[in-house]
Amino acid sequence: MAPGDSWNNGWLGVAYYLNGNLPDALKVCEGAADISELICAAITYDRIGQREDAERAGETARCARGGRRGLIRVGLSTMG
Repeated sequence: MAPGDSWNNGWLGVAYYLNGNLPDALKVCEGAADISELICAAITYDRIGQREDAERAGETARCARGGRRGLIRVGLSTMG
């Protein structure tokens, strides 16, 4: 993986999340700009109880997708 590769970093963060490694998931996904990193940040923040940060990351991802809410809303309610 190339340093600064936002797409791959986002999915690496999701892999950390799914394996229960929340500190590394946040390390990879905090300050996200790419949609995959934003999704990672949203689900990780949600898991650790930082709902406001989760909503902020989710809203940014929704805007990046043109306002479609389904993916992020489902992600927050069903992941992990």
